Amino acid sequence: MEFDRILLALRLVAEVETHLPKPDNLNPAKLFKDAEQCVQYDHCIVCRLAETSQADSRLEQHHVAGKVLGSHNFPDTITVCDGCHEYLSDFQKAWLIMQADSATCLSSYFFGWMDIFNLLCQQTQSLYYCRLASKFRSQGWYIRNGIKNRRLAQDVITA
Repeated sequence: MEFDRILLALRLVAEVETHLPKPDNLNPAKLFKDAEQCVQYDHCIVCRLAETSQADSRLEQHHVAGKVLGSHNFPDTITVCDGCHEYLSDFQKAWLIMQADSATCLSSYFFGWMDIFNLLCQQTQSLYYCRLASKFRSQGWYIRNGIKNRRLAQDVITA
């Protein structure tokens, strides 16, 4: 079963926005689509959204869903400064696993955005970004564990 990761991400954003207004400088659809198209910027996306000065002038492309065995889970990248890239790469190690099945790749996409929203939450103290991080964490966990647990339960029932 194929999932449109951007539509799923926008659904999570819409759920948060029913309770909290989004920051004026955030366009979630553009953020996700630009990442999907690997748009490169001359500034750090995280620092710009957090409205903080960019700590480092060196910019890098961060793979949102990470890489497994040299191949990326999804091509989606965002432009970040070296400091933000170091933070995101460190936290990616907590959830990145060496599997390339579709559920793991999709869950990695949501865990990657969770890290980005966690970083924004830390930098802005915005409840909006904290809620997004929580929603994306839940979605990533559900995809990675819930779907597999349902398959295991179905195997046990039919055995």
